[in-house]
Amino acid sequence: MRARRGSWELEGTPPRLFLVSQRCCQSRDARRAITLFCVSKDEPFIQMGCAMNDVIHGCTENNRGRRDRYRGFTLVEVLVALTILTMAGSALLLTTYTAMDSATDSMDQAIAQGIARQFLDEAMGLGYAEPGSNPLSGQLGPEEGEAINMGRVIAFDDTDDFAGYHATPLVDPWGKAMGTGNDQGDLRDPNFQLSSSHFKNWELKSTVVYVDETNPEESLPAESTSGMRAIEVSIYKRQGDDAARLLFTMRRVYSHVPSPQ
Repeated sequence: MRARRGSWELEGTPPRLFLVSQRCCQSRDARRAITLFCVSKDEPFIQMGCAMNDVIHGCTENNRGRRDRYRGFTLVEVLVALTILTMAGSALLLTTYTAMDSATDSMDQAIAQGIARQFLDEAMGLGYAEPGSNPLSGQLGPEEGEAINMGRVIAFDDTDDFAGYHATPLVDPWGKAMGTGNDQGDLRDPNFQLSSSHFKNWELKSTVVYVDETNPEESLPAESTSGMRAIEVSIYKRQGDDAARLLFTMRRVYSHVPSPQ
């Protein structure tokens, strides 16, 4: 072994080239090891070998750490994530559908309430009984010849004519499809008409009964009469082939007031 300009080498030993990757050289441990190659004078090749082993070991550990930090997802992790995402999406869709269905029901009930009020106002605008007849007569319902093919306005002339009335689809007092006629028995301008099938699945039923004068909530048997009656209207809507669902019902109690003598 001999020294030459601050470095050591063995005579007759060919020079060796140690290649260190650029990534390894950028680490602090690698720079310290390479410096050790240059300044060590005691057993240089042993020191050099130990240092190189440290460099390689350090780079391996560093690379393993980088791989751990940047590794991808496993198949199990992906499946678990997809399962959670599917469950969350299903819950969100169910909530959205329920909210939309609830909004539709609310709108239908509001429309049904308006139709029921209008129907009762129409009935209450007529007389208590057929002109010239006994107001305490037990017969309730349209009289002979009071057909409703021309609409309720023309056919009905007293409140008991609404007993047993049934309409599906819904029609206005003139017999026009609900939402297509005006208040004079004619059709609206086409730009303001609802589709004639809009209320196709809707249904209206009304009843008229005598009630107990001391307890108007109690209906009397069919053969009994009194000076008070109750008219009730119910609005239904059918969804496809399902049974008709009640949207709104309203009841009004009214009494007979004798004409002044």
